[in-house]
Amino acid sequence: MSVFRGGPAVVEAVRDFLEDGISGSNQTLNGVLADVRTALSITDGTGSDGSAVTLPNIKAFHPWISPGPFGSSFPHIGIEWVGQDGENDPHSGRGFTHRLRLITYVPTAVVATSAARDESQAAAYAVALYDLALCTIFLRDASTGTAQGKSLSNGGAGTAAGHVRRAIITGANVAVAGDPGSPALALITDLAVTISEPYRA
Repeated sequence: MSVFRGGPAVVEAVRDFLEDGISGSNQTLNGVLADVRTALSITDGTGSDGSAVTLPNIKAFHPWISPGPFGSSFPHIGIEWVGQDGENDPHSGRGFTHRLRLITYVPTAVVATSAARDESQAAAYAVALYDLALCTIFLRDASTGTAQGKSLSNGGAGTAAGHVRRAIITGANVAVAGDPGSPALALITDLAVTISEPYRA
């Protein structure tokens, strides 16, 4: 009896898509962040006067959990499996839609202040830019010359390869995180990923 791919394959496909991107392409999440910095004239460091706005690359991708303030590098993304909605296409091959949550954890200390923004404002702005980058990578299409974000690069290089039908962002919210000594914001992005499973009559 063949074992279904399930949540483990989906979580790995999402990590592979965001962190490793497409073979021979710069379309990783950090590559898209570089594009966002260029498009909006944002630096990835501060000048001696601290006036620059920063949008740091994602330093770590954590499958299954979000370590929050207990991580070792910031900002980071946790890829959490939330559940699945059951079989939804029994006639043309089994499809299961899995629900995932991406938690982008951004301590206010990792983004610079500027003359126009205090530390909290800078963190809120950075979180909105991370959301912009996630939307950009998931919504890109074949006209860009890369695989479509809607299918996680056709499932990536793991056991989901060739079996992801669709991956969409279903919503996003911001939450206050950390503690008074180390305040942070968390961007919580909800995903729905539909994967084909072996059909058995």
